[in-house]
Amino acid sequence: MTLADRFGHLAYSTLVHPGDTWDEMRASLETYAPLVKQRVSPDEPYAVSLRISASSAQTLTSDPDERARLRGWLDEHDMYVYTVNAFPYGPFKGRVVMEQVYEPDWATEDRVAYTCQVADILAEVAPDHVSPSIQTAPLAFRPNVSTAEQVDDLTENLLRVVAHLISLERRTGRRVKLALEPEPFCFLETTEETIRYFQEHVYSGDGTARLTRLTGLPARVCPARLSVPRT
Repeated sequence: MTLADRFGHLAYSTLVHPGDTWDEMRASLETYAPLVKQRVSPDEPYAVSLRISASSAQTLTSDPDERARLRGWLDEHDMYVYTVNAFPYGPFKGRVVMEQVYEPDWATEDRVAYTCQVADILAEVAPDHVSPSIQTAPLAFRPNVSTAEQVDDLTENLLRVVAHLISLERRTGRRVKLALEPEPFCFLETTEETIRYFQEHVYSGDGTARLTRLTGLPARVCPARLSVPRT
């Protein structure tokens, strides 16, 4: 029985180190992750929660050799990526972490494109036995959402990414999950708020109709393909 069987994914998060570009993150990963693995999991596969910024996502998307290098390095060191932190879009360390960390939020095309890039990368570098996840922002900083139209825009973009994940699974056979992280003073803050949002906007008749339009799937299939919010 492996560590993952006993405890789930025992993992090291690269978010603890600065890494806003891929060169920085690769250096951090290759420097620190093997040292941690040697101490806590020397003889068994070890999971990595990998931070991929928008800059890193662009680099990896445009360079298939670098993606192959990453997968090869992970295999060589008996490690695997099971989740990506795609919450902070840009620089994270050494900055004031308040509403800036949620920008660009889910109302923007930048957030949609970035998340889709991360999904494509994960489908390629994560091992076949893992259905990896993407950690992402709770839609928006609460003061920036004040109208029903804004909520509709957030939901439309969220479902566009879900549609991309469905298409990705159709093409590759790899299921990548999207995990929203409720946080204080955000549009999704409490468990109750998050459940209500999913009930009213995602698992609702309107949400099903939107996903049917975006994917071409039958309405009876769409609700089962939606991710459960991460709390």
